[in-house]
Amino acid sequence: MSLINEIFYHEGKNRPGLYILVTAGLYFALLATNRASAVLDYLKKKSEVQVEDVIGREDPDKFYEINRQRAYLEIDGKPVEDYFKEIKLEKEK
Repeated sequence: MSLINEIFYHEGKNRPGLYILVTAGLYFALLATNRASAVLDYLKKKSEVQVEDVIGREDPDKFYEINRQRAYLEIDGKPVEDYFKEIKLEKEK
């Protein structure tokens, strides 16, 4: 008897059969769907601009966090370029 016959046809014997195959397929499909949903939620959260006072003095900073590294948009309420120009001018004085 071929493998396909062994899987799909019981013939009165205790064999895996179609029901077990379908159940396993549904289980793995649901598992993949749950994992994909978790990944999408993670990416959606990480694609949002984060606002937190991390660097500088009083105003909050805006940044993206990607793989535990931050890409700053603003520091102390100023664009990154302006913030570092200001620091450079302070050092030159």
